[in-house]
Amino acid sequence: MIDELTSLAREKSSEKRRELLGRVSDLFFDGAENYTDQEAVLFGDVLTSLLDDVDTDSKVDLSTKLAVEDHAPHQLAKALAEDEDIAVASPVLQHSKVLKDEDIVEIAKQRSQHHLLAISKREEIAEVVTDVLVERGEKQVLESVVQNQGAAFSQTGFATLADKAVADDSLKDALSHRADMPVEIAQRVLPVLSRDARSRLLELMSKDPEKGAKLVHMARDASERQRLLAKKRRLEAKVMAEDIKGGRASINDIVCKLADANRVPDLSLVLATVAEVPANVVTNIALKPDGEPIAMLCRALDVAPDAFRSIAEMRSRRLKAPSSLARQLTMDYMSINKANAERALRFIRMRATMGNDEAAA
Repeated sequence: MIDELTSLAREKSSEKRRELLGRVSDLFFDGAENYTDQEAVLFGDVLTSLLDDVDTDSKVDLSTKLAVEDHAPHQLAKALAEDEDIAVASPVLQHSKVLKDEDIVEIAKQRSQHHLLAISKREEIAEVVTDVLVERGEKQVLESVVQNQGAAFSQTGFATLADKAVADDSLKDALSHRADMPVEIAQRVLPVLSRDARSRLLELMSKDPEKGAKLVHMARDASERQRLLAKKRRLEAKVMAEDIKGGRASINDIVCKLADANRVPDLSLVLATVAEVPANVVTNIALKPDGEPIAMLCRALDVAPDAFRSIAEMRSRRLKAPSSLARQLTMDYMSINKANAERALRFIRMRATMGNDEAAA
C-alpha cells in the first residue's frame, strides 16, 4: 500500500495528477475508518501534495467529502480550510471535526470575511475562536455567530458584542436570544433593546432563578437611573433656554452641544422655549424626514449655519440617512429668507394660541 501510493505521487502532469487525486481520494474514503494512523497520514501527505496541481472543482469535491469524514488526515483538512477560495475552504471550515481550535483561530486571524462566516456556522465554536470572530467579523459574521447557539463566548467577547450592538438593530435582536450572556453584560444590553427583545431576554435568563432575579433587579435600577438622568437633563435644558433668552449663553453653542450629544428631546425643549412655542411642536418636526420645518424654525431664531449643520448631522444619524442629506440640508438652510422664516414662526405661535383658547373654552 505505502509503496503504491508513493509511486503514484511521483506523477507530474496536471491531467495525471487530477486523475491521481480522484483515485487516491476514492481509495481513502472507501476504507478511511480501517486505516492505521500511519496510513492515514500517508494518504494526507499524498493528497496535500496534489492540491496545487488540480483545478478548483476537484478541490471543492475533495473538501466536500473530507468535511464529514471523522478520520480525515489533519494536515489535508487544514490545507483545504486555509485555501483562499472560499468554495474550497467553506465545507471544511463549517463541518470538519478534524480541525483543532488553534487551526481555526489561525485561519480566522488571516483569511477573509467569507472564511469567518463559514467558521461562524460550525456546530460548536470555542471561546478562543469566537473572540477572533467578534474582533474581526463584520455585520454578517457577527449576526451569524451570535445566532449560533453552539457558539460559546468569553466575557470579553460578549462585552465587545454589546458595544457593537449599540448601532446595529439586528445584532441587538440576536443578542436578546443569548441566555448565556453574563448578567453584567445583559445589563448593558437591556436599555438599547426593543420592548419585545427586552422581554425575551428577561424571560430566557429568568429560567436561571439566580441570574434572572439579579438581572431584573439590575434592570429596575438601570431604568430608575435612566429616569433620573432624563429628568436632570430636562432641568438642565430649561436652564440653558433661560440663559439664552437672558443673553447669558449663545444659542449656537447650546445647539451644537445638544445636537452633537444626540440629545433630541433636550434640544427640542430649548428651541421651543426660545421660540415661545409648545415643546411638542418642535419635538414633532425635529426628526421628520422633511427637514424644512426645523430649518425654518432655526432660521427664525437666527441659528448660525455651522450650528444648524450640527442639527442636520444629528438628524442623519438618528434617521440613518446618508451624510450627503445633512450637507444638502445645510446648504438649503443658508438660502432661507429670514423674513419668511419669522412669518412662519409667528403663524405657529398664533395657531398654538388659538388651540389653547379653544381648549380653555
